[in-house]
Amino acid sequence: SISPLVSGVGSLGGVSQYFSAAYANTLGLGGRLFNRFNFEKTNLLTVSTKPGQGEYSTIASALSAVQSPSHDNRYVVLVGPGFFGEGSMNVPAFTSIVGSDIQGTLVYPTGNHNLFNSLASSASINFLTVSGVQSGYIAFNLTNCGSFFLTHKVSVYDCDTAYYSEDTTEDNLSYLEYVDI
Repeated sequence: SISPLVSGVGSLGGVSQYFSAAYANTLGLGGRLFNRFNFEKTNLLTVSTKPGQGEYSTIASALSAVQSPSHDNRYVVLVGPGFFGEGSMNVPAFTSIVGSDIQGTLVYPTGNHNLFNSLASSASINFLTVSGVQSGYIAFNLTNCGSFFLTHKVSVYDCDTAYYSEDTTEDNLSYLEYVDI
């Protein structure tokens, strides 16, 4: 479970933002503090190598559970430490994937395919490592991802193509913060 320590409402650029500092005491996160925006409007889905009741064993299965994401119906997929073999994944809008930390959560493809193949507007991937995407395939395919997409504290190793971005329908912004390739 996640126990809030402090929460409130602030303003960023004139837009009200819900915030919370939370203490993570499951998934082996070591009791680290982390920030979670729109705290009161966030649906939490948990992925674990040893899932309990209501948890998922793969990131893809958690992403499949996302229903009608929107500005007022955001999702956070919390991924515990471990190795996660995944098929090609589509990250819905207003959905964030948050690993335990950049060294503790490793995501790799289960075959020859793009890993994060479709990334929608206002989505993000944070605190994990991606490895092993084969020749001719892409770790992060940022084609037509909408207004913006964020990767934060992500490592990409042993991948033929780490990031690919193409905008054929609209302008978009892809932010890569503290990303090592």
